[in-house]
Order: sequence, then structure tokens, then C-alpha cells
Amino acid sequence: MQESTIVIKGRKKALQEAYRRSLTSIHDYYCITGDELTKSYKPFIPLLHARISQRAGSTQIITNIEKETIPAVKELTEAGAQVKHIDISSLRRCVIYDDDAAYFSIVEEPLITHTAIDNVDQTEGEDLWVASTEYSVIQSAKKRYISDWENAIRSKDRIHQLETGIEPEFYKVITDGEMASQLIRDLTISVKMEALLFLPNSKSLVRSDNLGIIDKLIETSQKGATVKIICPLSEQNVNTVEKISRSQVQLLDGDTSNYGMYIVDGEKFFRAELKEPMADKFSEAAGLVIYSNRKTTVDSFKSVFELLWNERVLVEELKKADKMQKEFINITAHELRTPIQPILVVIDTLLSKKGNIEDYEELLNMIRRNAKRLQRVTENVLDVTRIESGSFGLKKELFDLNEVIMAVLAAYGSDVKKVDQLKIILTSKESFYVEADKVRIAQVISNLLNNAMKFTQEGTIAISCNKMEHDNDKHSATFCMKDTGVGIHPEIYPKLFSKFASHSDGGIGLGLYLCKNIVKAHGGRIWAKNNPDGKGSAFFFTLPLHHSARDVKE
Repeated sequence: MQESTIVIKGRKKALQEAYRRSLTSIHDYYCITGDELTKSYKPFIPLLHARISQRAGSTQIITNIEKETIPAVKELTEAGAQVKHIDISSLRRCVIYDDDAAYFSIVEEPLITHTAIDNVDQTEGEDLWVASTEYSVIQSAKKRYISDWENAIRSKDRIHQLETGIEPEFYKVITDGEMASQLIRDLTISVKMEALLFLPNSKSLVRSDNLGIIDKLIETSQKGATVKIICPLSEQNVNTVEKISRSQVQLLDGDTSNYGMYIVDGEKFFRAELKEPMADKFSEAAGLVIYSNRKTTVDSFKSVFELLWNERVLVEELKKADKMQKEFINITAHELRTPIQPILVVIDTLLSKKGNIEDYEELLNMIRRNAKRLQRVTENVLDVTRIESGSFGLKKELFDLNEVIMAVLAAYGSDVKKVDQLKIILTSKESFYVEADKVRIAQVISNLLNNAMKFTQEGTIAISCNKMEHDNDKHSATFCMKDTGVGIHPEIYPKLFSKFASHSDGGIGLGLYLCKNIVKAHGGRIWAKNNPDGKGSAFFFTLPLHHSARDVKE
């Protein structure tokens, strides 16, 4: 008989051809949808009996078993057929008879699995099947079928799952790259609560993106699922990394590995060896794949992922801390060097001169200003150390907040006079008694004023205090410092009160961090915003008013 390969147009004609072959075949292999099975299995029952009893043959069927297909599956099983379940998205339709003929669909799901199946005539001209008697084609089809069969679920396990709602345990070894590719897509679609993805090299992130996995995970994360990815980052995957950075997916840099793993909802895991690291397609890159839902195995791999994740988080924090430490050392060195140099120059100048000390008032004031600057930098550094070591204490006393404000303004008097176009105004004269650390509150006001003067070359800095009443009868004083300067830069705004947050050439970025911690230690809060008119910014902080002082006043 001459070997040939032809195309059969329409499922009806393909079924007629299949029925004719089954009349004399010994070993039949079917991979069809559950809908197709339910609609066409009846005529094959007698043939099945004859194949087994008269020709010592066999019939294997791969299908997607759902509740509506259970009766057909049970009837076929009772007649002697071996039936297994596979997810419809992984089902590759084909029929093979012995080594004589193979039929497989060109148009895959879902074309013939939904409404079209209700009327066979509707599929004519749409559903194309290849029929071949060529030995190489048949063997290729058989190889693919056997791979699907080995990884399919036994019908009794699937029926038990459908009837009880409990999924049977499975442990599959997959060697077919295309099947592994389809499986990882299916897993991604199934994610409900959590997806943990460990990728072996930077190219694997690109492959995952090309496969549609990244877009689906981003979509899933927007619905509230937790998505974590560990992957080596490089120029190779920079575009995908940028896409992920705009989403809620968490991504950490990782080390290169010989395998990748994927844990979904703490119920299933997928582990793939890396066969071709630089392959463009996932199906070409993946080697041996293990897929399982065994609880002990899933829990074990999830623990491994969490250990890797925590390690990477720690590494990132150490990198960040190291970077911040280097920046701090560089900035602090600059800040210390800046006032030291003029002090040394002025001292040398004074030592070379003769006369009355009053003649050198301007030079002495320069030494004083720079010495104060040195003192402020040193104290800020020491205060941060105290805060982070937990040894930052408060010495509280009862005082008028406005008196402290005026004392700070008096201390800055000479510096303010040097800026002709800048005015500092205290708009409130009312007393506001608070029980707090007087020195620390003065430090907060001084830091805020220093900050405002740095960014306001002309205009005004208006300072005010107001009483804020609360429902619980606990009132607070609200301090406000509003300037007409350049405002808060958008880049610095989110981290304004963090350590080393600075957008100026001067300062080490500790002043506002200290302000936040001092105010917080007093039970108050601090915040800032740009002014609505676009000119300058306003800084606020609150302190609880002392109840006895408030009562006396009232």
C-alpha cells in the first residue's frame, strides 16, 4: 500500500474515516475533547468489545474529563478502554490506529469544543485534519501521544476529584518542551492568590515575557495576588524589568542557576532544568521538567524559594546600606571640610596681625559661624546614632512654644540680616504651653528655619502657631513655617523625612529626619506640602498642649 498524507476537511468526514479504520484495528489511540467523546462514543462501544475479545487489542483515550463526561468515561472503561484526563488547554487532538494511520487536528482548541460541537455541520470548512499512512508521521504522532499519556491523570482519580472536590496527588516528569511551555502558561492562568517564580538567567525573563507569562502575572497582581520573581538582572532584560517596575509585581535580582522553579498558590510546583541558556523560546531552553502537587514537595520548594527571597532582600538591604554609608561619608567629609578651611585661613590671618581684638570682629564672626556649622553637623550625626541605638532620651519641662520660637529667631538674627530681600515673620503672639524637651523642640524649629532659609532667597518665611481641638478633648498646638522659596522637589518629596534625603549642595540630609523623630517622640506628627500657588512650601508639626496650662489659661 502506498504511503500518503492528505488533509481532511471537516470533523464529520474525519469521524467517518476514523470509524472505518476502527473496524479492523487492534490498538487504537484517541486524544479528543470531552464534548467530542460524549457525542461520538456510542457507536464505538461494540467495536471496542470486538477489538478486545476477538483481536486481543486495546484502546487508550486521552480527554478532558468534566462532570458531564463522567457517564461516557465510565461506560467506555467498563467496555475495556483505558481513559486518562488532561486539561483541555493542553489537549492535542489526534487518533492513531496501530502503525497504519494517524489523524491529527490542524485547528486546535477552542474552535470545536464549545458551541460548534452542537452542530457537526457548523464545523465543516473550519476543522481541518491531517490523515497520514506514512510510517515516520505515524511514529512522530505516537511519540507525542505517549508523552501526553504518561503525564495525564487516571480517569478514576479525576472522577474522584470531581465527585469529592479533592485533587489527587501527582508527580510528573516532562521531557517535551512544547508541553512544558503550554503547562507553564496554564499554571500562570490558574494563579489566584500567589505566584513565586525563580528564573535561572537573565534571558529567561525575556522568554517568559515572550510567552505572555509576565503580562498575565502583572494582570493577576492587579487583582490582589502576591507575585514575586527572582531573576538575574542585566541589559538583556532591561525592557521587561522596566515593565514590571510599573506594576505591583515584586522583582529581586538573583544569581545564575541551572534550573528554574514556579510555585502557584502553595499547591503546585514546576521545576525546569536549563538546557539551552540562550535559546529564544522556552520550549527550546527547558530540559527535564518536574510538575507536581504533592504537598510535601510543594512545601519544600516553597521553603527554598522563601529562603532565596529573604537572602536576596538582605543582600539588597546591605547594598543599599553600603551605598548610603559611602554617600554619608562623602557628604559628611565635604560638610566638615567646608567650614574647617575658612577657620584655618582666618586664624592664620589673625595670627599675622597686630592691634585691638575689636578690629577683627568680622573675621571672628566668620569663625563663630563656621564653628557653629561644625557643631550642628556633629550633633546631628550623634543624634542619629542615639535614635538608632534606642538611647535617644527627652528631658521634658513646661514652657511656652512661642518663647522658644522667638529665641531661635534671635539666634539667627545676624544671618537673617545678611539677606536683604528676606523677611521672617512670627504671626502669632498667643502663648502655647507644652510639656516637652525644650532643647529638642528648639532643634526642630532651628532645623526647619535653616532649611527654609536655604531654599528661600527672597520673600518671606512666616511662622505661626494655632490650637487644634480634638473630639477626645485633647488639644494640640500646630506649628507652621511657610516660605516663598523654590518648594519641595518632586523627586525628594516621597522621602523628605528619610535619612540622607537632600536635594541641595549643602547639608547631609539628616535635619528633617531628626525633626520627624523628635516630634514623634513627643507624640506629635510632622508633614510638609508645596503651597497651592506654586510658590514655596509649608512645614507643619503638632505637639500635645499641656492640659493644666490650658485650663489655667481658659
